[in-house]
Amino acid sequence: MAVLHTQNIGTWALAQRPMRLLRTLGAFLLALTLAFGGAYAQTPANASPQNVRASIDIETNRPAPGDVVTVAIVMDPKTGWHDYWVNPGDAGTPLELEWQLPNGVTAGTVRAPVPETLIVSGFMNHIYKAKHAFLVDVKIPKDAQAGQSLNVKVDARWSACSDLVCVPEAATLSVPVTVGSGTISNADRARFDQWRSALPVPLDRSARYQIDGKRIEIAIPYPRSAKAERVWFFAQTEKLFRYAAPQSARRVGDWLVVSGEVKEGFEGQIDGLLRFNDAQGLEVRAMPGAVPSGGAAVSVLGEGAPADQEQPPLGFGWILAFSVLGGLLLNLMPCVFPILGLKALSLAKMGGDEGEARRDAVAYTVGIIVSCLILGGIMLALR
Repeated sequence: MAVLHTQNIGTWALAQRPMRLLRTLGAFLLALTLAFGGAYAQTPANASPQNVRASIDIETNRPAPGDVVTVAIVMDPKTGWHDYWVNPGDAGTPLELEWQLPNGVTAGTVRAPVPETLIVSGFMNHIYKAKHAFLVDVKIPKDAQAGQSLNVKVDARWSACSDLVCVPEAATLSVPVTVGSGTISNADRARFDQWRSALPVPLDRSARYQIDGKRIEIAIPYPRSAKAERVWFFAQTEKLFRYAAPQSARRVGDWLVVSGEVKEGFEGQIDGLLRFNDAQGLEVRAMPGAVPSGGAAVSVLGEGAPADQEQPPLGFGWILAFSVLGGLLLNLMPCVFPILGLKALSLAKMGGDEGEARRDAVAYTVGIIVSCLILGGIMLALR
């Protein structure tokens, strides 16, 4: 859109040739740039929008020597925003933690709650839209002394996304700990028991899977007397499943068989999470083996739940209108002002050669369009 302004200025300059006014215009635009640039520079470099607010909680801040105390990284998305499971699916990035712990204190692996699905523009996302907590067990050294202060600190990074945009967010979280008796209050225990209830339960038996072409069937041990509906298999093994492909499920005796689609053949262990009923989950580890046939169909996640389905795409007219509006808004950004001034002065120095001005404007326009197409192609390829 900046091209239209440049062409207007160039036409006016060729018709009137007021060199002094053009120089004044360039100086005025430069002054606006400095003024707006100064305002922007006052924004703190480490400011974070916190569309998904993060905080840290600990089950007891007076653990005994040798205790294992549970720490919760609590994530609270704003309405319309979400963050991601350990395998985010087709887009997004999971929570990343970098611990800064005193000598002798160690942190275990992250335990994530059962996620849900969201399809946007054909991309499957494994997400959380409601407040939730990632749990980590922290080990206190046996030789810790009573009364010793231990600061549990972690640098956290995650993606906060809406249906239209994703932004990286980060926070440094810390909680003071004093070595003590290890007593856990009833309120703290109840709060952490609630967080733990959202975690999947490890399955004590191995599942089996078969791959036929692009189709995979996973037979998961599941008592025939237990209720099973709204089933979905979340693969933790990355780069294997086509996440957005439809899944189906059926019950055969004491087996629950989930069918999905893979990108290519695979051999070896598959780790994942079976979600069923009302956000309950099982940690699944599957190995190649025979899968029983037949059985009765079971509903899968998303059936009768429009919120998890793909949103209708915008029409071309709306996309074009938003593109034009975005271009107009970009012309108000400080970075555009000096370019307009320099371009105006350049056109004025051509001495009235209208053909050269037109060629320059066309080259400028083509350069902008090609650059945007290249950047768009790179972004699509990365996605």
